[in-house]
Amino acid sequence: MAGWWVHEWLWRGNAQVVGNLIPYIEDFYKGTDIEAKRTFIDRFNIEYIVVGPNEEQKYSPLQEEALQAVAKKVFTSANGRVRIYRVYSR
Repeated sequence: MAGWWVHEWLWRGNAQVVGNLIPYIEDFYKGTDIEAKRTFIDRFNIEYIVVGPNEEQKYSPLQEEALQAVAKKVFTSANGRVRIYRVYSR
C-alpha cells in the first residue's frame, strides 16, 4: 500500500494520504492483534498480503504467524523468500 511511495502519492494526489497509512501498515505486519488485522483488512479491502525480504526488513519483527490467522499462504517463491497470502473470506 505504501511501498511505492511516489507511485501511490501520484495516484492519490496527496503524499499525506500515503503517509497517514504507514503506522497502520507497520502495525499490521508487526502486531499480533488478530482482530486489528481483520479490521485493517476490511477497511482497505485487502485480498492479498505479500511477505518478502522488503517486508521482513522494514517491519521487523514481522509476525508471520499472526498473518496466518487471517490469510492462507497461496504462493512461495522457489527460494522461499517471497510468500503471498490470500485473505480468508468472512
